[in-house]
Amino acid sequence: MAIPTTVLLVWNQVLSSLHVLRDRTAQTCALTSLIVTLIAIATVPDIFPGLWDWFFLLLIGALSMVAIITFVASRQAVLAPADRQHRVTAAFTIGVLALILNIFFGLSSTILLGIGMVMLARQAVRVRPGTFPWLLCATLVILIPWWVWSALDASHPGLFLLIPLAALACLSGSHIREAYAREDDAPRPLSTRGHRLGAWMGMLLGGVLTVIGGLIGSSSYGWISLGGIAMAVSVAIEAGVSRPEDQPGKYSAAICDGAFVFAGLCWLISIN
Repeated sequence: MAIPTTVLLVWNQVLSSLHVLRDRTAQTCALTSLIVTLIAIATVPDIFPGLWDWFFLLLIGALSMVAIITFVASRQAVLAPADRQHRVTAAFTIGVLALILNIFFGLSSTILLGIGMVMLARQAVRVRPGTFPWLLCATLVILIPWWVWSALDASHPGLFLLIPLAALACLSGSHIREAYAREDDAPRPLSTRGHRLGAWMGMLLGGVLTVIGGLIGSSSYGWISLGGIAMAVSVAIEAGVSRPEDQPGKYSAAICDGAFVFAGLCWLISIN
């Protein structure tokens, strides 16, 4: 009776950990991982993933996300020691299950998945609830395509472009959010206009990087042109969009993030 009782307690702690998804920060990470996984599977070059590939890759991604969420929930200070131990046990068990399932896709992708889960878990415990997890989302955008394409034996050197593109997305996203952050007594190194200019430069550099990378790599010119144009248009939209007085940065962050997501999607499709 001891083992079934322990399993039940661990399962209850997993369900309790999912309450973390009530926070907008956790919802953003979960939605980002799902969207990037779907895009990565759909844009694998020279391969048409079957139904079982879709099913198991999405299942492994979901298990990995649940393992990370459970681990993050185990770090809550209000937990009793026994509940904390149960959540750590559950996170470890679910993570191992995801790795076991991923072995069928190859050793290299399994190692990459394990490293990715550790990196994401370490970053997730440092994210404050209610804040935008720009660094965590950038890491997801970089790691998930590498993992998916490696699992399907379709690694491509063009994936390296996602690293500087994600770095620019982090930089621009932090600038645009800082531009409209509530002012406090602490002095700000840059003015609102300075932060907006920093975000615009990052977006334009992202567009230029996408176009140049595509020209060098002989990618689909139509898609890389669309990505570069979208970046330039997004800068113009952010500069001219009307701003509610009570929420002046209501749409700016979405415009900036959406531009980089669209450019990344165009790049993945162009190298397909």
